[in-house]
Amino acid sequence: MSKIYVPNLDAELVPEASAAGFQLGVTFQSVLNLIGSVAWYEANAGVHEVLRENKGWVGVRKKLGFEGGDVVTLTYMNGVVVLVFEHSEVGRGLSLENKSVPFPHNIKCCA
Repeated sequence: MSKIYVPNLDAELVPEASAAGFQLGVTFQSVLNLIGSVAWYEANAGVHEVLRENKGWVGVRKKLGFEGGDVVTLTYMNGVVVLVFEHSEVGRGLSLENKSVPFPHNIKCCA
C-alpha cells in the first residue's frame, strides 16, 4: 500500500494563487505525480458513500451537459480538499474500474 499524500492544510490561502499547498494552474499530471494513488469512479457510480468514508484521494469523472464537457475532481478525505479540472479531452482512454490507475492527460487546473 502506498503512502497517502496529505495536503498542507496549514498552508497560506492566497486567493487566485494557491490553497492547501497546491498552486492554481499546475498540470493535472503534476498533481497526480504528487498525490500518487487515486481510486477512480464515474459520477453515476454511487460515489457519495465512497467520498464520505474516503481516507485518501478519490477521483471522479463527471459528464456535463455539453459535448466534451467532462470534469474531473480529486477529493481528499471527506471533501477536506477538492481539486477540479476540466478539459474537452478529460477521460478519453481512461478505464474507471474502481481501482487506482494513472490518468494520462496533461490538463490545466481550472479551480
